[in-house]
Amino acid sequence: PAEWASIAVLIAVLFAGLFYSYSQSSFVALFVVTFAITLLGASRRLRIALVACALVATLAAAAVAADAVNGRSARDVTSGRSRLVSITIDVFEVNPAVGVGVGSQPRASGEAAGRRTGRRSASHTTPLTVLAELGLIGFILYLWLLGACAWALWLLAKQDRIFAVGLAAVLLVLVVHSLLYAGFFEDPLTWGVFALLAAGIARAREAPRLLAH
Repeated sequence: PAEWASIAVLIAVLFAGLFYSYSQSSFVALFVVTFAITLLGASRRLRIALVACALVATLAAAAVAADAVNGRSARDVTSGRSRLVSITIDVFEVNPAVGVGVGSQPRASGEAAGRRTGRRSASHTTPLTVLAELGLIGFILYLWLLGACAWALWLLAKQDRIFAVGLAAVLLVLVVHSLLYAGFFEDPLTWGVFALLAAGIARAREAPRLLAH
């Protein structure tokens, strides 16, 4: 059908743009969400096959990564990410309870590394950024927020499964991407998902009342 052809062309164009962006975190997020959505809608046999393929792919990727390391330093292999993680952990250890304040992690990490600027000292991972800036208290609230979203999606799925799965897919992309490139709370899509999720829950609760009248 013409509609499927148009969708295929659109997907091809988007994938080409993603390929030339060289964003490894985006590729990881894409494959994780694709696997999750496929697993959700597949039959039992297909799920077993998908899990088996995922395990094989993971082992193959681990083997390739191990060969690529070949005595190189962690900083070299991770393109400097391991250093960013290390200095961010140092910042967290200075004030583990409440952190150094919202938006202060790059500057604090830069000072810890002896830099005058924090431009190249961002942690590039949201969980570590939350730990450094808001401490354990903020990190617990961060986990609570993710848990609350998962619970809300589960409730919404009872009323509108397709809408809930769509929101879950977008949220999963944002979460996975934020593990490799911080920007979860800075991304407008995150707050858009929160708003649509809240609206969906409110609509689901209102529907029985409208039917009763």
